[in-house]
Amino acid sequence: LARTAVGVGVPATLLLGAGFLVSSRLRLGSDGIGDYLFFACVTIGFAVGALATLVDRAFPAGVLAGLGTALLGSLMVAILWIPEAAHWYADGQLLLDGEGGKNPYPFAHNLWDGATTIAVLPLWILPFAVFGAAAANAIRRSSRT
Repeated sequence: LARTAVGVGVPATLLLGAGFLVSSRLRLGSDGIGDYLFFACVTIGFAVGALATLVDRAFPAGVLAGLGTALLGSLMVAILWIPEAAHWYADGQLLLDGEGGKNPYPFAHNLWDGATTIAVLPLWILPFAVFGAAAANAIRRSSRT
């Protein structure tokens, strides 16, 4: 159970972090990375829950993988947020939503956005992981009968 959760959750966390970096660098000077985090958490959370449930043939495996991904993913975003926020701040913008321009917000505003986002990410990933695990469990059960 735990081996499957780690085997699915760790690559998903790395995918979330890599996507965060790529999205941040590609969107510099535009509208921030808020929509990436919104959609990536939904997609990755659902996929992790479903994949772990199908591999381990147990609903708790999907939930555990989702929990691990939620916690490790928020830690990964926290680690990457500070240098990316500094990079965006140098351009006069906020990382989360791209606000700013000629009158940039203080750097602490970028850090506050980061702290808020990091606190909310597990609450956003985990329900979709549970939905994915439930969907995969229903598919698995219906294919047995």
